[in-house]
Amino acid sequence: LLGNHAGLDLDEINTHGIGFLASGVDFRMVIANGKALGPDINVTKFNGDQSEVTVTVNPTNPDNIVVAPIDGSPLTGVFGTSSSNDSVWVSTNGGKTFERKIIPLPAAAPLGLSHGDPTVAFSSDGSRVVYAHMVDKADNAPPHDGSGEIHVMATAVSLDGGLTWEAANTAIVGSIALDEDGDGFTDNNDKEFLAVGPDFANPSQDRFVLAWQRHGVIYAATSTDGLAWTTPVKLSNETGGSST
Repeated sequence: LLGNHAGLDLDEINTHGIGFLASGVDFRMVIANGKALGPDINVTKFNGDQSEVTVTVNPTNPDNIVVAPIDGSPLTGVFGTSSSNDSVWVSTNGGKTFERKIIPLPAAAPLGLSHGDPTVAFSSDGSRVVYAHMVDKADNAPPHDGSGEIHVMATAVSLDGGLTWEAANTAIVGSIALDEDGDGFTDNNDKEFLAVGPDFANPSQDRFVLAWQRHGVIYAATSTDGLAWTTPVKLSNETGGSST
């Protein structure tokens, strides 16, 4: 460094430095896996916003990819005019092409309305895909447009790499009650993330962990199959009077 720490002493580096000095060059990072990179693929082929994307790759078959954005389809997306659905886009050829698959809602979802914030993960053996998202348990300001809705977490499971999603393989995480934990406050859940790893009780099987926030307080629930979930537990502190 220069004596006043205002920059590098290039003369000193050139005279006594070990290695090389590159000046006036532009470095670019290239990620490669042994073959030329292909063109970008338009996964959803929808106009408009496809946001908050999560991606999972089958650990036993890397050609099997599941992409999960908030579905912005004007007809059948989250705020669709004919139905409210989240969807995934599934590839079985390494991402060359994708097929849209609509995620069914649990029968217990009281309004039949999806609300996005998707997160998705394969099991370690690739035999199941667990998808989690928000569904609405109340809407204080209809129509369904992103204002006034109260959310609960829901999951869906595919047993064939994301190609098939059945209503029978869906679940609510927690409760559709407005006050889930009985503390006198309305419980509005948001921004979930899903992870999977060895089950603490049996490391030979998986345990899925779903975490989310409720008015700034972190909650989590776990499952070994993506459908039967433990009662959500509070993981972070709350301030006095917090509406959790």
